[in-house]
Amino acid sequence: MPEERDHLTTIVGLTGKKREQIHLLANMAPTVSDPDDICSVVATLRDSDAGFHLDTDILLEAWLTSLDETPSGHLYAVSMEGDLHYVKNKTWTTLDLQCPDGLDALWAASDRVLFAVGDDGACVRIVDMLPTRSVDKKKRTLNHVHGTSPDDAYAVGDNGCILHFQHNTWTEMESPTNATLMAVLCHDDAVYIAGSEGTLFRFKDDEWDEFHSGKEDVITSLAWCGGALYAAAGVSGIYRLESQGLKKIKDRIADELRTINGVLYAFSGDFIMQFDGKKNWSGYSIGI
Repeated sequence: MPEERDHLTTIVGLTGKKREQIHLLANMAPTVSDPDDICSVVATLRDSDAGFHLDTDILLEAWLTSLDETPSGHLYAVSMEGDLHYVKNKTWTTLDLQCPDGLDALWAASDRVLFAVGDDGACVRIVDMLPTRSVDKKKRTLNHVHGTSPDDAYAVGDNGCILHFQHNTWTEMESPTNATLMAVLCHDDAVYIAGSEGTLFRFKDDEWDEFHSGKEDVITSLAWCGGALYAAAGVSGIYRLESQGLKKIKDRIADELRTINGVLYAFSGDFIMQFDGKKNWSGYSIGI
């Protein structure tokens, strides 16, 4: 019988430019939950048609929540301690962003500009490692951030909150929903937002278009792959946006999605699935 693990592994992030070098962030927690004992692993996943190989790069005594890579390949992560973690001189270093309630999401807009959002309405824009902090006036938790450029970003969160960074300031947009928003994705000239109650909207040409999963699913992640939008809805599986609306294409638990070099990756717990955008799926446990 396989040896029983003394911890639970949860993949919380993937990033990369090519399948042969994907950076993976996973949290390891004791089987009896204790947030103070959660630590994080950053590893390199080398994926190929012959299989995959995982190299553990670093074990950090911190609860990291989000990982992203800049265009030139620099890695950054944020944590529930409100810190930014990054590699400097081949060593992971910490920058205190002064967000004690924790950060939930990170987006690397460029080599010089990062955005991070989190609990209690925290919004941080980091330029050349110098952070500028803002706070949502209603202190709603912000769950995700994405954008089109270092000067154009969107953050979404509780109670339908949508904040837009432009002209060097954050402003609240009129929201089409009161649902908790868990994901935002900018693609071409459209902004997609998604969250609880099967909520999915597209903002384009100053108008909101509504789509729906048909159930009370919580859509937790969005990704664009092969000319189509995909949505992860936890235990309800993975959906694709088609002309008639959202259609379930995979009945397997998926909490997060990421597209890397034309391949859609879906993950939950310690399990990763791959989809080639056509019909072929494969999956495996990372075994950390």
